[in-house]
Amino acid sequence: MVLFQPGSTPPTVWDFGWYGGIGNLFDIIFWLVAILSAAMALFLLVAYINDRKPVHFYWGISFALFFVNTHVIIFSGTFGTLIDVVPSVLWALVVGFLAVGIIKNVKPDSKLGEYFFYYVLIMSLAIGFFKNPNIGIPWYVPMIVVMALHIPSAFFMIWLPFTTRSENGKSALVLPLGAILMSLVGIILVMVILLSNTLAEYVAVFGAAEEAFEIAEDLFDDGLITQAALDAVEALMDAAEAALDAYQLQYDAILEPIFTAFTFVYLGVGLCFAWGTFVPKRWTFNIPGIELEDK
Repeated sequence: MVLFQPGSTPPTVWDFGWYGGIGNLFDIIFWLVAILSAAMALFLLVAYINDRKPVHFYWGISFALFFVNTHVIIFSGTFGTLIDVVPSVLWALVVGFLAVGIIKNVKPDSKLGEYFFYYVLIMSLAIGFFKNPNIGIPWYVPMIVVMALHIPSAFFMIWLPFTTRSENGKSALVLPLGAILMSLVGIILVMVILLSNTLAEYVAVFGAAEEAFEIAEDLFDDGLITQAALDAVEALMDAAEAALDAYQLQYDAILEPIFTAFTFVYLGVGLCFAWGTFVPKRWTFNIPGIELEDK
């Protein structure tokens, strides 16, 4: 069942099909993550009902949102969905609630978890506001707001599990690894946004040159400019088109390995978050039919 229908046709470079047959592999990987996150959400929320541990509630909500976002990626067929307004807000809540959960578990007597919970809500709303295309603000402003939430969330998810190594052993390292991989996802998306903005600038320059040539043609037909002037404008248009074509080749060459790696990094995030929330003794929970010897 499709929760959200895709909007307009995705840009070619974002499309899974841009890589030919490997798009099917990407679909399979994203489906694995979606199924895993849905199962984890169910088990965590059932665990919360049974034991009333706040960590299980926040993590259950986080995995549920993880499922929704992965579901959106699958049925949109484009990586571009990741930077849309609603998915951006949901990603903020995913990492934010994971961080809130670990804070409340490791530091149950501190007010930090409660304060950070409100910070996550406020910043998530801010992300939705500043990413609204109708606001008309520079593209880097929402990026800064996104980083203002994701960086402290990643910090808590990396630091706090390390403080439980004496109790959790090596399993305490898995959740921080997931946070590191999630940060890598963010870095990849920032790179893509920067490259896409540069491509948009080349497209805009070519569009302006093409429009200028059309105007020059009309002026030439009316006898208002000479052939030499028309040829000069045409040369500028050709130079802008050549520059656009050259950058487009570089753009595609860079993005192909980036998106190929991204899919497997995304899978690693899902696996690390699932393992890191289930195995460590301090915050583990029961999954029917699965028992760990060291629980």
